[in-house]
Amino acid sequence: MKMNLDKIKEIYGESAIIEIKNNIDDVVQNINTCISLHFRDVYDILENNPYIFLQPSDLFEEKIKSLIQKLGVEYIEKLEEDMTLWGEME
Repeated sequence: MKMNLDKIKEIYGESAIIEIKNNIDDVVQNINTCISLHFRDVYDILENNPYIFLQPSDLFEEKIKSLIQKLGVEYIEKLEEDMTLWGEME
């Protein structure tokens, strides 16, 4: 699976693509963090919330762990059912 840059551009504009390219190392690390936490739809999450993936990887990891703790054991199901919960990481 790979990220659909056209979808991101359509929703967020060319500036989002430029930001992703300028912060590609953090974006890749943040994708890997999500994969390690067993999220199945990481690219869909990225396409719908690209700005949270632009955060420095250490800050991203801290925020996602805080969100997971807040949501509890079924965090994956909750985040998959309600994508707006990702907004809490901004």
